Amino acid sequence: MDLDWRDCFGLLLLFLLMLGLGASIDVSSFRRQFKSPKSLLVGMFLQFVVQPPLSVAVGKVCGLPALQAVALVVTCSCPGGSMSNIICLLFRA
Repeated sequence: MDLDWRDCFGLLLLFLLMLGLGASIDVSSFRRQFKSPKSLLVGMFLQFVVQPPLSVAVGKVCGLPALQAVALVVTCSCPGGSMSNIICLLFRA
């Protein structure tokens, strides 16, 4: 696999975005979630069982190159991936 500087730069930006948004979570957010375990379990099921194969399917249907397909799967499979963190931050969830 041949990586050029744009691929590495894009992956670095994705990593920094996910790290920065994840660092904005505080302990009280975790406590609230453990009071409602049903929603936590549904979210974990969707995150770890449904999203990874769905992202693989989207990558294949769109004909993404291997590096972009891996980035899609990682982004979709990471708990609290970058897009969900942005939406939660915007709606103060």
